[in-house]
Amino acid sequence: MARELNQPFALGMALTRNALYSIAQAQWQDSNEALETAFMIEEQIGAERHMRETLSCFSISLTWQGQYERSLRYLDRMNVSAQRTGDSYYQAISMIYRAPMLLTTGEFDEALNYLDEGSKLLEYYPEVVAINTKTNTTALLALTYLYLGSPDEAQQYALEAAELLLKRPTANYSVLIGMAACLETLLTLEAEYSADSDGRLQGLADWQAGLTDRALRHWQAGSEDASRLKMPVEAGLLHYELGRHLGHVLPVRLDHLRQAAEVFRGIDAKYYLERTLAEINRHC
Repeated sequence: MARELNQPFALGMALTRNALYSIAQAQWQDSNEALETAFMIEEQIGAERHMRETLSCFSISLTWQGQYERSLRYLDRMNVSAQRTGDSYYQAISMIYRAPMLLTTGEFDEALNYLDEGSKLLEYYPEVVAINTKTNTTALLALTYLYLGSPDEAQQYALEAAELLLKRPTANYSVLIGMAACLETLLTLEAEYSADSDGRLQGLADWQAGLTDRALRHWQAGSEDASRLKMPVEAGLLHYELGRHLGHVLPVRLDHLRQAAEVFRGIDAKYYLERTLAEINRHC
């Protein structure tokens, strides 16, 4: 309708909203095309605030696709626009959403710095306005401290993030990053600092409960789904978990670990790659 009525502002907004549904279903080609078109329209007509919203959605989507360099370019573009107009909210977002990428490359201190700077900018916004971004920030701080080997800080932030997530009565695509980071932190803390076991998300919970066959089924199905949905980070992590836990079948274990290493090498996820190669070297 907006296209037929030659209303570019409405068309840009509609394309971004429609892209959200495509993102939720991992329909990456559709979402990428819609967001790219929306960005071009909003840039052309000078709708900078909506352009920054589009870039925020695009950055999150590209991160899930493992397209880190492209995601960073859009975050840089968002930051330039936000600084030009004094929009501290999107300046904060341009910092905070660098963290997931930095965590995959092992740049934990840099991730922590960006999260801290973004958090300071968000302090000026009431929770009702910025609850999703604050949720993601708190959860990412938890995961960053976990990777830095600081379990007390990790637990503190993870519990704060869980409280924020519980304030959302329904699922929201924009807090999926925070939800995953919060769950990974809490489950890993439970495993590494309590039960002397490890794993990932649902598979980890099953493994801790002694449901090993069920955990392996979750990881196997998850790796297939992630590959089909073209989500390389998740696919690599699931192969990594399978490789770590198939201790009784060495050839299959190494096959999964090598698949994980190939995925991480392809997207330059240095931290995950180093961790996987170390696991491979343990069994070769």
